Amino acid sequence: MNQAILKIKHRFQFVLKQFSILICVSLTVSTANAQCPSNIDFETGTFAGWDCSTGLVTAGSGVINWLTCCAPVANQHTMLTAVPGDGNDFYGGFPKNCPNGSGHSIQLGNANTGRGAEKVSYEFTIPITQNEFSLIYNYAVVLQDFGHTAVQQPRLTIEVLNVTDNRIDPCSSFDFVVNGSLPGFFVSPNSPPNAPVRCKDWSAASINLDGNAGKTIRITFITTDCSQGGHFGYAYIDVNTECSSSFVGATFCPDDTAVTVIAPYGYQNYTWYDAGFTQILGTQQSLYLNPPPLAGSIVAVELIPYNGYGCKDTLYATLLDTLTVTAFAGRDTVVCLFNPVPLGMPPQQGLVYSWSPQAGLTNPNISNPVASVGVTTTYILSVRNSGGGCLTMDTVVVSTALLDSTLQLIGSASYCTATGLSTVLQVQPADSIQWYMNGIPIIGANQTTYTVTQSGAYYATVFSFAGCSKDTRIQQVDIFESPAAGFTTNSVNQCFKNNQFIFSNTSTIAAGIMKYYWTLGDGFSDTTANITHSYLVPGTYTVKLKVTDGTGNCADSMSVTV
Repeated sequence: MNQAILKIKHRFQFVLKQFSILICVSLTVSTANAQCPSNIDFETGTFAGWDCSTGLVTAGSGVINWLTCCAPVANQHTMLTAVPGDGNDFYGGFPKNCPNGSGHSIQLGNANTGRGAEKVSYEFTIPITQNEFSLIYNYAVVLQDFGHTAVQQPRLTIEVLNVTDNRIDPCSSFDFVVNGSLPGFFVSPNSPPNAPVRCKDWSAASINLDGNAGKTIRITFITTDCSQGGHFGYAYIDVNTECSSSFVGATFCPDDTAVTVIAPYGYQNYTWYDAGFTQILGTQQSLYLNPPPLAGSIVAVELIPYNGYGCKDTLYATLLDTLTVTAFAGRDTVVCLFNPVPLGMPPQQGLVYSWSPQAGLTNPNISNPVASVGVTTTYILSVRNSGGGCLTMDTVVVSTALLDSTLQLIGSASYCTATGLSTVLQVQPADSIQWYMNGIPIIGANQTTYTVTQSGAYYATVFSFAGCSKDTRIQQVDIFESPAAGFTTNSVNQCFKNNQFIFSNTSTIAAGIMKYYWTLGDGFSDTTANITHSYLVPGTYTVKLKVTDGTGNCADSMSVTV
């Protein structure tokens, strides 16, 4: 982490009138050795450490009635992720994720109307050894302006409270309210009729907390809709991951061939000076020095905010050649075939990243690409400072969990029960297996083989401990019940005169219906279950009954001579 020694020479104050807001705030602690308060940067991807509230604005008055505390509420406190990113704001066109390199930010509020209000606050104590302590926040703004009175308009409130002394910092606490004359704003091309949405691209402002060592500070962000219920205000909030310095590059590598020092993002004008203010060194956000200066050199930058959004600040940084860089490619992991997995860590400004091999990566030149691989791959991350020094490397192994979803049929897929045939389905071994019939899990069917006992459509899902799953093909199995033919007759020998044979069906089947077909040996046939027949000519005849199941797939027969 950078360890520049920063001193805020000028404080700023500003008050904006009338707006409803989209804001991204990045807070940077500008001390030599300050540590970020835990999760103030949302980098755990959670709201841990933050108190979240929702409420309603009282119609006409603008007073907020807080209804919930202290957990996030869906669609009012929304976690955002820089990779793959959350796109651009619909109204402003600028990115929802702050351009400060952090991995997570939040959306406070939404574009819905209805007098909603949202709040997040974070409380921390400045280290007792840090008497110089400042924060820098970045913000972009989206405002819906219907021309209400100031108390009725949507707004964003930023409050910095010294909890120890119970004192609000007047230089750092603002109430932004929309009106039609806000400087630096443009009207969104997506504005609805008669209610222009006013937008401001990313900018920066400062919070000076010098002289508060050991004291507890609470930072609060509040967004509200208009108190009439028809117009919205919301914010995107982010906190810088880097808390050691607002000057990226102020600490550089001993083997760097050049140094790039980067001032806080989002001011309108930058002017760099030497320590004595006798020479202008640059007028951009970044100051490029080639060759690197002597260790201990001091540079100053004069920051001019956008008109109406603060006062001029001058920051100083001592340039030191004590930087060390540590590459972290991520932890070895097992993933499903071609399932995306993030690698690396959140980016740090001033560092250059390179991954090898490049195959399967979304971008091999960023700190945290996403990998999608079909085979186990070892990736090597190389990190160096922008000046070329401090080369360091790390590796990560992305192993693929291979799942074989082959389904083997052992036996016959279609047969009659009387044949003695059978059906067994088999899959390859897996960490877990579940068999299904007609889409319904078969209780207890978790082995590599399954013996089928009834007709149906069968398949299995195979699982791995990595969380992968894959379905086999579907195998239709048809098992038909076989009938057993049988009948009796009143007599097999009769005199020709007045002969009458009565054939009574005794056929059986385990399930389903049967169909019958009789042949009496004299050309006569019938399909009823039972028949009575008289022969017209004396003789010997073979009587046969063929019985089939209802599908016609299985049959049995019986013959008797009369």
